[in-house]
Amino acid sequence: MRVFAAVLCLSIATAAPALAQFETASVVGTIRDPSGGVVPEATVTLTNTATGAVIAKVTSASLVIEQETPCALLLYRVNASALSSQRKRPLLATLEAADAPFAAGQCEAAFNNLRTFQNKVRAQVTKTDPVLAEHLLAGSQEIIEAGCAGD
Repeated sequence: MRVFAAVLCLSIATAAPALAQFETASVVGTIRDPSGGVVPEATVTLTNTATGAVIAKVTSASLVIEQETPCALLLYRVNASALSSQRKRPLLATLEAADAPFAAGQCEAAFNNLRTFQNKVRAQVTKTDPVLAEHLLAGSQEIIEAGCAGD
């Protein structure tokens, strides 16, 4: 049986930051084989070509990923991970806490929450899943370095 994998590269264009501005992305699609049939359980990997960080990896015939907030893809990545619910909860809570200040234009508060998230990843994820930890740290650092003109 042939295995089909699709790799989508996601490049985030750099734009001059504005108040609480962030990059958003949406990927929607169906993975098909050369004959046009739907490929069940295809693997799709979204990669930031600038940093090489894997943003999301999905195994499914249908794919819908939307980034409506700065932390949306990180939230997705934690939710889709093999981490236990007990390990996911504090990571998700910290990411959600970071999104709220972004929406209010309070970027420094959001960045502080992202730094807290990074510390939690180092303490709770690095030993059990170093690849996931590397991607979460790179993704959160990318958000911090993008900056914004809030606060």
